[in-house]
Amino acid sequence: MKVISTVDEVFSLPGKRIAFFGGSFDPPHFGHLDFIRKAAVMQKLDHIIVCPHSHNPEKKVAEIEHRLRMMDLIFETNTETNIFALSPIVCHGIQNQLFIDDILYLLRRRKKEVYVLLGCDSLEHCSAMFQSLDVTFIIGCRVTRSEVEKRMLSQNCKCIFIDDMFPCSSTRIKGEPQIRDIYLSPEVVSYIEQNHLYWSQQGCEDCN
Repeated sequence: MKVISTVDEVFSLPGKRIAFFGGSFDPPHFGHLDFIRKAAVMQKLDHIIVCPHSHNPEKKVAEIEHRLRMMDLIFETNTETNIFALSPIVCHGIQNQLFIDDILYLLRRRKKEVYVLLGCDSLEHCSAMFQSLDVTFIIGCRVTRSEVEKRMLSQNCKCIFIDDMFPCSSTRIKGEPQIRDIYLSPEVVSYIEQNHLYWSQQGCEDCN
């Protein structure tokens, strides 16, 4: 996976349609990849920029670096050439509202169409950061979308919904490690165990 290390690299991407996909990706799983692929086909996206973030400020860089490595393994980046990821430093900056406003303003000045991919579980946290900006939300729903659709339309947001999403979340994978082989690639499972992440920190009797 190509990592974007400076904001200027975002501006220099060719093509017109650029999407940002923010989330913890803790860990990244097949549901994330399925969402990216469906959104890319539906909207003919030229580039999808993955923006991992950490909830732990003290471990932010190390945690994001682990997730970037797992993304590289699960997103099959030899073939998924339109998927990029922001470096930990740029990810840290993009969580600042002014930073986001500036990036999107400059992208629009370059005649880019900007999309934001959101899962239903990230909607409350992330949509407020973009709702005043000229973006189109692509929302992946694992459950009925009626309440989500009602809320977003009441805020005058431009929305596109994808309904047939994988019934999985990173939280569930961490809480039920016995399902790991369904939603994670063997390479990611091996990486988690080698680096003592998640369930492998204390061992797991129910993983097999």
